[in-house]
Amino acid sequence: SREGRPIGAGTERTVSEDADHPDRVLKRDHRLEEIRPRVVRSRFYMGKLLHLLLPENIPQIHRSTQRLAEMTMEKKTLDPQHVYISQLSLPPEYWPEGYTPPNNMELERFIQMRHADDRVQALKQRFGEIGIEIYDRSALNFAFDEQGQSVYVDTIDAWWECTARDEA
Repeated sequence: SREGRPIGAGTERTVSEDADHPDRVLKRDHRLEEIRPRVVRSRFYMGKLLHLLLPENIPQIHRSTQRLAEMTMEKKTLDPQHVYISQLSLPPEYWPEGYTPPNNMELERFIQMRHADDRVQALKQRFGEIGIEIYDRSALNFAFDEQGQSVYVDTIDAWWECTARDEA
């Protein structure tokens, strides 16, 4: 897979179109030297399992490599508000023509509304029902697809962000 046009960037990863597969995206981790084989495997298999359990909420993972700390995933059409806010993370030369970045008040409102959205809360509850606790503070890791379903667009490391619920 070849890296295409950038879609978004965060503190940990950059997301771009997959130039060879228009129905996929590439995620590359910025911390290449810190990524160990078990982390790559953890993200890959946890993503595969979660996609089987929650197919409408977790994008399919197609490939993962340690050499580039890269993952190829199903491309979802996400809500316009998510796309608008995520473009802020890109260098200005990648902004669409006429793009006006959100001001701080718009950004804060987006974060508050996204975390409070019933669909995001329902997805977090569904994670909890299958024994996964999500400690994600980034509103950009939650989006909505064309059907209005909440989609978790980040990866999950089996031992960092997830804990089994105590049945007692």
